[in-house]
Amino acid sequence: MNGNALQTPQTRPRGTRPSVEVLVASSVIGCRSALETDFALLDRVEEDGAPAAVRVWTCSAATVVIGVGQDPAREVDLEHCRCRGTGVLRRASGGGAVVIGPGTVQYAFALPYALSPSLSDIGASKLLCNSMLTNALARCGIGAGLHADHGGDLRIGDRKAGGLALRRRRRAMLLHGTILAQADIEELARTLRHPSREPGYRSGRAHEDFLVNLGAIDEAQLEAELAASLQRLR
Repeated sequence: MNGNALQTPQTRPRGTRPSVEVLVASSVIGCRSALETDFALLDRVEEDGAPAAVRVWTCSAATVVIGVGQDPAREVDLEHCRCRGTGVLRRASGGGAVVIGPGTVQYAFALPYALSPSLSDIGASKLLCNSMLTNALARCGIGAGLHADHGGDLRIGDRKAGGLALRRRRRAMLLHGTILAQADIEELARTLRHPSREPGYRSGRAHEDFLVNLGAIDEAQLEAELAASLQRLR
């Protein structure tokens, strides 16, 4: 099979979906493995009763990741991805398309609903996790003027610096997202089409005029700060 071909998903039992599905193949598997680890955290909390967990990770090669209900041809320039050798994945969580790779930092919370009454509500869940995230970034000396809006976007003024996606199950949820640290926004704009859905504050702006980087982030320090925030909730 052509390594860059748009792949047809294998037949699966009805009602099941892989946590990460390959749409355009790439020789780089780091992002796929990292995303699968996010969902594995959720499985442990949901099925095994493991405690709440948080992780931070990065990926060395650019990979596009789209949301569970998105059409890859609508959201992504697939031909550009094939020419660049950029993989395209579909994750089993909501949200929009992102480019993960050099200059981005990813985080994931796997949380049992019993941890906080806020987690019973989608909007309150986003606010709780984003509050921990923005406070942790501030303690890392990052993100002056950064705030999270009610939709879940991380913003500096009217520009977006990060977004999130949710996967909710019966007893636990996964909230994971991507932060723009030192991303190549021009290349991102060549890779992603204008989104099929956008928040009102975007006002139709192109990626280059809408997205903003926060600057270098120490992933280990951020993870430690997030773990400390999570510990305080227990």
